[in-house]
Amino acid sequence: MGVILLVLAAIFAVGDIVVMVFEGSSGPVDAITITAVGTFMIVILFVRTAYYIRSYEIGVVTVLRKYRGHLKPGLHLVPPIAMVRRIDTRAQSVEIPGN
Repeated sequence: MGVILLVLAAIFAVGDIVVMVFEGSSGPVDAITITAVGTFMIVILFVRTAYYIRSYEIGVVTVLRKYRGHLKPGLHLVPPIAMVRRIDTRAQSVEIPGN
């Protein structure tokens, strides 16, 4: 619930800032359009930084190809500069033919 309120506050803040910047321009600026663009940018940023690690995976975080840590199962927000690689930790069985 707190995350949703934070995202909504950020959306309206972006819309208000952009409207203040463009108020002096010669063309009309619709506040709803500005808010929609801000919302779209925030959603794209969230999608690029959110990683869901499944219960049978471990996420390995690297920044500039250097190990920075691992992620346990769950939802994680990682900075866009970092790369997350998912490692499958399930046991795999191989049948060995008998004599």
